Amino acid sequence: MKTRKVIARRHPVEGRRLIDVEHYDRDPTLSAVEKAELSYLITRHSGAAAGPWKERSRVGLKRLTEPLHDACDLMQIDAHRRCHATRVLMHEMHRRGISFWAWNNEEWVETIGPTMPAFVQRHGGNVQTVRQPIFGIAYLLARFTAFDLFSMHSVELTTLAMTVFGQEAMTSTLSRIMRVLLDWGYKPSVQGKVHTALAYAFLTQRSPRLEDLTFELLQSLFQKQQTKYSLAHLYPLSRALAHLKIICAPLPSHRQSRPLLERIDTVGVAAEWVAWCFAWHERSTLTKGIKKQTLYTLLQIGRWLAAEHPQITSPEQWDYDLAADFVAAVDQLKVGDWRSPRAGQLSVQDAGKPLMPRTKASFLCTARIFFAQLQDIPHRVSGAAEAHTIPRRFNPLRALRTPPSIKNLIGPDPRVIDDKFWLKIIHATETLEPSDLRRFQLAMYPFELVRAVAVTWCLSGLRGDEIRRLRVGCVRSQVEDGMRAQAGQALPDDGLCFLSIPVNKTGTAFTKPVHWLIGKRIAEWERLRPPQASALDAKTNEKVDFLFSYRGIRIGPAYINLRLIPLICAKANIPEFDARGKITAHRARATLATALYNAPEGLTIGELGEWLGHKDLRSTQHYAKLQPTRLAKSVARASKNSRLAQVLVDPVAASRGEPAIFYYLGDGNYCANPAWATCAHRMACLKCPMYVAKNVAQLIEARDGVLHLMQEVPLSNEERDVVEGDVKALNRYIEKRKDVSPPPVPDERYVFNPAPQKDHVVRSVSDGNTSNLLHSDST
Repeated sequence: MKTRKVIARRHPVEGRRLIDVEHYDRDPTLSAVEKAELSYLITRHSGAAAGPWKERSRVGLKRLTEPLHDACDLMQIDAHRRCHATRVLMHEMHRRGISFWAWNNEEWVETIGPTMPAFVQRHGGNVQTVRQPIFGIAYLLARFTAFDLFSMHSVELTTLAMTVFGQEAMTSTLSRIMRVLLDWGYKPSVQGKVHTALAYAFLTQRSPRLEDLTFELLQSLFQKQQTKYSLAHLYPLSRALAHLKIICAPLPSHRQSRPLLERIDTVGVAAEWVAWCFAWHERSTLTKGIKKQTLYTLLQIGRWLAAEHPQITSPEQWDYDLAADFVAAVDQLKVGDWRSPRAGQLSVQDAGKPLMPRTKASFLCTARIFFAQLQDIPHRVSGAAEAHTIPRRFNPLRALRTPPSIKNLIGPDPRVIDDKFWLKIIHATETLEPSDLRRFQLAMYPFELVRAVAVTWCLSGLRGDEIRRLRVGCVRSQVEDGMRAQAGQALPDDGLCFLSIPVNKTGTAFTKPVHWLIGKRIAEWERLRPPQASALDAKTNEKVDFLFSYRGIRIGPAYINLRLIPLICAKANIPEFDARGKITAHRARATLATALYNAPEGLTIGELGEWLGHKDLRSTQHYAKLQPTRLAKSVARASKNSRLAQVLVDPVAASRGEPAIFYYLGDGNYCANPAWATCAHRMACLKCPMYVAKNVAQLIEARDGVLHLMQEVPLSNEERDVVEGDVKALNRYIEKRKDVSPPPVPDERYVFNPAPQKDHVVRSVSDGNTSNLLHSDST
């Protein structure tokens, strides 16, 4: 028989050294003496009145009781519970006919009991207090770690960890983790769940030292499908360990799914077409999201081929004729076409509707990108000996271009939120209160963070991803002196602040002026923001301090759409849908951009592109659509009662005090009256002394230095009808002015029509000749 193992002690912070079971006799079979003594104990020493064992029983069962006593010594189990636990295990060994060294996980679960009532029912008597010690014995001696076989809350893992490792060791390590989490903004109430996760990891690792935990261990626990104790809080535990430089990186925030190429639906697509699509996906340099969407579209094209051209199974077989068939098919495409048979049912409202022009154009764009890259870049298809390109049997940029019938239907169409809803949304955002978060059960983030995100969404015109990627210190009340000098004038000191936008979808980082309330709300959140660990910005591949981060995690990609907007709509008492569809994060950007463009002194298309951060003004045109109200004002302004009259100005004559201003009357004639614009007879000038006939006017036009200018002349409704050639209006106009005095002639030098006449006003134009009336250009 092997000698008894002496249990060594560690420093309390490091925990206790576990039992080395290699020093025990672990024979799974029971000897004849052990069987006899077990039978004797069961019949003579069972129940609460059982007395001390006889000497022969102690000697005969020493091989079995010695490790049990060592385990109880390590766990500091008192004598009373030690005796009860030993008797329970003796009964189980007698029942099974083998030593506890040979018990499997299921037999240990049966002994410990799936629940406390099951344990009491199996062993009877007052044995509730010995279930946890037996659990500890199973862990120390049998290396039992199948905790997932128990239902949630049926065993106390934290108690087990403190029992086998020591309370001081567990408390000290838990304190290290909680200091980090509390600094990040976690509430103290999370300690219990983190303690359970930590105990689960320590028991699995069989060590209470944080430095012994590995990323691989936490990942294996995280990926267990039936883990019931620690899955929810292994993630914050891993983030704290990564912050302490104990593991290389935190666990992913969600359970990893299978790779895209393994789970994507390829039903109804030729195998060779699928192989080419997968080869393109592997070598494409597009972003992950675009590659995924493109791959789905390519498989839809493969289903069209299988249905309409089953003999075409490879991109190498495409030519101009097939490309023309494809373009025609896309033009007739409807919702639900080319879908997988395994796909779910479409809603009755959507099925069979023609696709939007933009969607059709995206199908053709995807096909152009796919074939252009296959023709230029070698791809290795599964089963091929080497990478190769496809033959250039057609030009995809030409054969698959978007036809005018589709392109002409695509234009600026911003999904602007209805004004009656938008004003209520802004008011609800500005008046958001902490009680609103509690009322709608959205208190996962501090109120100051939620309010800052809401105001930024409403008033900044940023994309949702740009809001998530804003960094600490992104708001400034003023800009640098260099920018002030470049502006050429003083910038406003109030009403606006300046927001630094990181590298975005279409351009580099830039600074934009935004509403002052954004700066105020962000400053309030920055004052209360707990210190956070720097995180990786996937777009720039650098470690940065994200502004809207709490507990070391940025707000989620769907937080604005799924949480914030429903909250604001509920507070504003409006639906989450309007005439243009669901209110989303991007629609606020379209609403602001359209409002800035349509303001009375709104931004130009170039300024709007700079404000939105667009690299190409063609992107800005999607928001630059005139509102009907602004268009109506422009039409009214263009149609107002005024005309532009041509004017000759002779600077030399003006210097000599001679007539220098001549208004063009049409048909080569002018008026020399400097007050012609206000003359009551300006529509009937033939008999006026200051009327300049054509022959004299030609001499004036030939003078050196004569300026040809335009002057706006306000017209009444009646005068406008005369200008437009209404003879009856002219007759009415003349009749009304029969008794009006003629314009005074400044001096004799202004008399260009000296024929004597008693009445300079033309009495009738019944012959319809209006050639000598005002000739003007419409605005």
